[in-house]
Amino acid sequence: MQHIIKSVMTTLLLALVPTVSFAHGDAGIATEGGLLVGSKSNPYWFQVSGAMKLDQRVYFGDTDKTSLPIDPAGTYESGAYIRDLGLSLDGGIGHDFTYTLALNFKASDSKVSVDDAFVTYHGFKHLAPNFTFSVGQVIPGFCVSCATSSKWIPFMERSMGTNVFGPQQGLGVSANTYNDHYSLTLAATQQPKTGSSLKDPSGNTIRKHDLWQGSGRFTYYPISEAGKVLQVGLSAHIQEHSNTGVQFAATPEMRSGNSTTLLNTTTILNGNSRNNSQLIAAKNQKTIDIEMLGIHGPWSGELEYQKAFIARGLTTTGVKQGKNLSFSGYHAQVSYVLTGETRPHKKSNGTLGQIKPHSKKGAWEVSGRYSFITLNDKDVSGGMAHNTAASLSWYANNNIRVIGEYVFSKQSRQFATYLDKRNVNSVGARLQVVF
Repeated sequence: MQHIIKSVMTTLLLALVPTVSFAHGDAGIATEGGLLVGSKSNPYWFQVSGAMKLDQRVYFGDTDKTSLPIDPAGTYESGAYIRDLGLSLDGGIGHDFTYTLALNFKASDSKVSVDDAFVTYHGFKHLAPNFTFSVGQVIPGFCVSCATSSKWIPFMERSMGTNVFGPQQGLGVSANTYNDHYSLTLAATQQPKTGSSLKDPSGNTIRKHDLWQGSGRFTYYPISEAGKVLQVGLSAHIQEHSNTGVQFAATPEMRSGNSTTLLNTTTILNGNSRNNSQLIAAKNQKTIDIEMLGIHGPWSGELEYQKAFIARGLTTTGVKQGKNLSFSGYHAQVSYVLTGETRPHKKSNGTLGQIKPHSKKGAWEVSGRYSFITLNDKDVSGGMAHNTAASLSWYANNNIRVIGEYVFSKQSRQFATYLDKRNVNSVGARLQVVF
């Protein structure tokens, strides 16, 4: 692990070196925005980039509104936290092919994961000028918050609904096309084997199984001008489960170093434990997302609603676990750049881009967000939460960002014999460096 961190830090130091170019055709070396060798206008080029996110968070006022007859499963932990340490390798391999490999070190489990690993073909220009086809561990097309890079969202974390209902990457294929008025992304992937020592309601160990999923996202831009954008979009996602166990869990939009999740669908109403190990036996899951995004000068805003439908499956004893379920969530957010910069709109995937300061003093952005999620339905008591967040970001330059954020989370969860209610306040700060 140490050698991986050392390599990332070495790359970071290289990124701080002033840009150097060689007057030899289009070939050269540049360090602005990552270490670029060659030119993207040539068939062969290579780029190393990455990001480092260092968090400090403090939880306070964790007020339990109910006298619990059980251990409260711990509280959210305050302290320092390496949120992400990522490294991305991109390159061109011929006139029509590019590749992407993204690695990420997560302190929560002290492991290096592969986020992206795919090859993209750009040779369909005769069919559509912006049509691409990718093979590998690809990014599913789903929701504006999911598609926006975590480096450029206005807050430290995405909303609860986005984190809970957004699909995960998998091995498969994806296709993307766009123009000045719309974008479309389709993907079909297969998830690696899932399962653990958790038990189904019959007490049997959940089986492992390869799972397939399909997703699609369409965005339309009725207004698309410099500094003035209106976007509406619709996403859909379906995932096979084949009677394997599923769960949904949420935290109050500020990551803790421990695994405490006070909202979790592993609790069935007949139990009085937050740590109930029963998963939902599911046949399949269908999720829809409705989105709206707007930009007007220094203002930007986002509305999003998600709803998941779970078809109950059979337990390992061959009995249907219960009635079908549905969970939902939504968020509304608004941001204002105090120094006057406008967030760019990326037409290729209908997302907000990076704020780039106009002044050497940097750019300042203030943001607010309200979000809601419910994981309650039928016999499943996952709980519900209302989150209110406010953030202030300082973009020192194109590479360094400092975020300060406050989140108030109001949570409730029904157990067999009591209602668990809790209010959680949290304050966090992040130093983010992209290279």
